[in-house]
Amino acid sequence: MQPMCKCVRAVALTLGLLAALFGARLACAQTSEPESYKGSFWDRPRLTGDWGGFRDQAAKRGVTLDVDWLQTLQGVMSGGVSKNADYWGTFEYTLNVDTGKLRLWPGGFFTVYALSSYGNNAIKDSGALIPVNTAGILPSLRADEPATGLMQLTFTQFLAPWFGIVVGKLNGLQSDDNAFAHDYRTQFLNLGLNFNAALAIAPFSGYGGALIFAFGKRP
Repeated sequence: MQPMCKCVRAVALTLGLLAALFGARLACAQTSEPESYKGSFWDRPRLTGDWGGFRDQAAKRGVTLDVDWLQTLQGVMSGGVSKNADYWGTFEYTLNVDTGKLRLWPGGFFTVYALSSYGNNAIKDSGALIPVNTAGILPSLRADEPATGLMQLTFTQFLAPWFGIVVGKLNGLQSDDNAFAHDYRTQFLNLGLNFNAALAIAPFSGYGGALIFAFGKRP
């Protein structure tokens, strides 16, 4: 493991130096944070607010942390294996670090995303071949087995305003996001409308890399 850690650190350092050589005018942050986390209970963008001003200051320096809580009450009305109502929940933790705002080097982004689940879901009760609740098989593929797992750990480096690379553990659930599907939190629960059921072909979390080409009108 030590040689691998040294290799990762060397790659990150090399990419940072290359980014500096290509200039400071690099791509903006991947994720947008609100201008301020302040506000009343009904108006602020996050439930827990600005943490006494600390959250706003951290965001300005390129560090954001979000915890999302999803709760699902789901049951079988007719047919299926068992007519039960089950309660299932997930906690999602997302940490983003912008190395440019943190004044380390320009164009670098770290993203960490983990997920914890608890409770019981209606997947087995339904008797369906395709899970009726996508969140019910996360992060473990076994229904009704709560677990905690690291879904994403990536480093992104832009070497120019139009070109960047990504390496690490990728979150396949974010692939092909669109207005119709691929967001089980606000759209369809059924896995068939969210993700490729052939997980061996398209795993929802796996190690890899990608190239980013940003085409279009420059600001």
